[in-house]
Amino acid sequence: MIVPFGILIGFMLAIIGFFRNLHSLRLLASGVSADELGKTTVIIAAKNEEQVIEKTVRGLLERAPADACLIVVDDNSTDSTWEILQKLSSEFPCLSAIKNNGRSGKSGALNVALDNLQGDFVVFLDADAHVDWSFIRQYIAVFSNPSVNAIFADFEPYNSLRTPSVIFQDLFFGFVKTFVYSGIFVKTVFMNSGFFIRRSVLDTIGKFDPDTTVDDFDLGLRLKKKGIDIKFILGNKCRIQYAFTIRDLFRQYCRWFTGGIRKLLPERKPLSAASFMVIVIVALIGFFPHVALVTGFATGFPLIGAKIAGAYVVVLASSSMFGYIFHEKRPRREVLFNLLVGAVSMYFIFQAVIFVSFFKALGKKDNWYKVSRKAD
Repeated sequence: MIVPFGILIGFMLAIIGFFRNLHSLRLLASGVSADELGKTTVIIAAKNEEQVIEKTVRGLLERAPADACLIVVDDNSTDSTWEILQKLSSEFPCLSAIKNNGRSGKSGALNVALDNLQGDFVVFLDADAHVDWSFIRQYIAVFSNPSVNAIFADFEPYNSLRTPSVIFQDLFFGFVKTFVYSGIFVKTVFMNSGFFIRRSVLDTIGKFDPDTTVDDFDLGLRLKKKGIDIKFILGNKCRIQYAFTIRDLFRQYCRWFTGGIRKLLPERKPLSAASFMVIVIVALIGFFPHVALVTGFATGFPLIGAKIAGAYVVVLASSSMFGYIFHEKRPRREVLFNLLVGAVSMYFIFQAVIFVSFFKALGKKDNWYKVSRKAD
């Protein structure tokens, strides 16, 4: 009974998360033109992005209105990124290419961009993002609703090379969209590409922490402290590159979780209830089966512990797969691959990432890690 019951619970949880996200589509039907709401500035921080930056800028600006504004801050690239940006800025007057002469790192580069802002709305994109200005307009129109202050767009990979790492990440983000972005258990942000915010709100919460390696999570925490809700919207998708290799995937996820744990465990400050709950939830997602098994043996009920652990694994695998199927719409062969290989592999990768990240978070801070890009 454990397996079918666990599958049913997983299915029901995935349905709830999917329909909570689907409900966000009502915000897109505003009937108001984005141009009526004010001026928009798009911000990109770039470091050694020669493989992707030109395609990103051209895709965004080639059909953009005359008053469009894009700020790209080069964070001391050692490749040809700066030369490419200079060439593009002579072609597109609405592009402002700026060198980061301040604090190095992505957060520092974003802060330089914030010093040069114009207009009423701000959009954060990564250097590999593939979107056009119609994408920007669709989401800016959501701000015709005065209760909306910050939103982030749905996303998908554009990797033409569908490696196991890319396919695994579809499964992971299907789970994240279902259980994190929907707000079923906890709601936060750790995807900065396709993030939209009112300029007035951004001015209120201030600049990014220059020491953090998770600028998106940092932004989400500061918004939460101000009581500002962030809405995830299933509109047009921001297309980005996923990590091509398992090595890159592991190192990127360690950067996310290490940086996130450090933000939740600030030095010499008491841990808030919300931060404590996030840490507990992340730890339990990874290690609840181990806790159940150890508790079962310690209390003299090993069979009950094993059944609880087994039920949890079935529910987690089922909800992950259904959330992935509902949100990602992938070919059957990839769904089968994730069912047979991906669900187990991603769980072990996730456990390893959490384990490593908790220890790294207690040590010296690392530099911001960026996965390898490919011209795609």
